[in-house]
Amino acid sequence: MLIQLTPNTTQSSAYMGEDFTDFAGTVLKTSVDAGWDAGTKKLVFVTAGYYRVTIDSRMVPVDPYYLLQDCAHGAYLEGALSVFNRSIHTSNNNNSGYLYTPTPRLTWHDEFYVNATALQQAQIALYFNNQGYTGYGDVSLDAVVSVQKLL
Repeated sequence: MLIQLTPNTTQSSAYMGEDFTDFAGTVLKTSVDAGWDAGTKKLVFVTAGYYRVTIDSRMVPVDPYYLLQDCAHGAYLEGALSVFNRSIHTSNNNNSGYLYTPTPRLTWHDEFYVNATALQQAQIALYFNNQGYTGYGDVSLDAVVSVQKLL
């Protein structure tokens, strides 16, 4: 299954670093093994088994001249195996700096594994925290999620 997650709202600078889960999901490619529950805003593993879930995420600032200062960003997948249910990436002025127009953005990639039971649901969350620079305003978080049944 392939699904595009678009935010229903922007993430307010007042809540930087908290999990963001307010997504609308558009299924781009259907699967008999996985689906999207629009009511709960969660992935649904239709059949039991092992799955690989890939999340390609993007942060787009509302302010077109957004300065990154030791920011942390990542993804979370409820029910992923072991300690690998949350990613942590970092960026700062040395490796990212200003995000200029016309399309300022920060992107990252994560991969998770789930041993799912039939009809198990899993919350997807993205997070972004620009430490010390919350005054720059809101950011938009979105993602493309791929769900592949392995076994």
